[in-house]
Amino acid sequence: MAAERRPRTIVFDLDDTLYAEADYVRSGLAAVTALVGRLTGAAVDPVELPETDPLGAIRRAARLPEAAFEALLWTYRLHRPAITLRPGVAAAIAQCRRRGEAIAVLTDGRAISQRLKVAALGLELDGLFISEELGAAKPSQAGFVAVENALPAARYVYVADNPAKDFIAPNARGWYTIGLRPRPDAIHKWDLAALPAATRPHDWADDFSAIAALLDQCAVRSRSSRSATRRRIAGSIVPSPTDL
Repeated sequence: MAAERRPRTIVFDLDDTLYAEADYVRSGLAAVTALVGRLTGAAVDPVELPETDPLGAIRRAARLPEAAFEALLWTYRLHRPAITLRPGVAAAIAQCRRRGEAIAVLTDGRAISQRLKVAALGLELDGLFISEELGAAKPSQAGFVAVENALPAARYVYVADNPAKDFIAPNARGWYTIGLRPRPDAIHKWDLAALPAATRPHDWADDFSAIAALLDQCAVRSRSSRSATRRRIAGSIVPSPTDL
């Protein structure tokens, strides 16, 4: 049975888009130090850890052998993260739902770690697409093709934060792309003015209130475009990205 065709499918990146990835790092290091403290008695303050090789610093502080590093790494990857949605995300998603749009996440990362994040954020999705499960990471088009196959729609939107990899494939496939400008706590920082055209989103936004407004505006334009197309007897209207 063919999947229902929606007016639009809205797809979000996960890390540093729907939540602050710095919060996940803090949460993971707190989980590792708590475990090490329980098992060895070593008191390691996660706030005082260096940015470079924090897990190595925990291992050395607890006087654990080098072979223990792998266990610390998987404790970090498999912990239940203490993270929350960015302000405005829930409202933006609810607005999309009211318009009958499908909601999905397309993210690079490990299957279990990313699914734990989605669960912690309380996201209810029509689709979750993870690079480890797909066998391909961005900027590959594979994940975007998978979305199109699973969630058929007249239009597609991708909201993400990383111009090094996030927008190349969806731009090439005719999706409308929105970039969340880097926040002060963002893991990755970019010189947005120096980005090549192929890596840029169609629009930038400072927060999810602005993203919600862009999604609403292009939904209105899309409806107007479809109405104009129906009225036209001959010829066709080819929508620009901002009509999507």
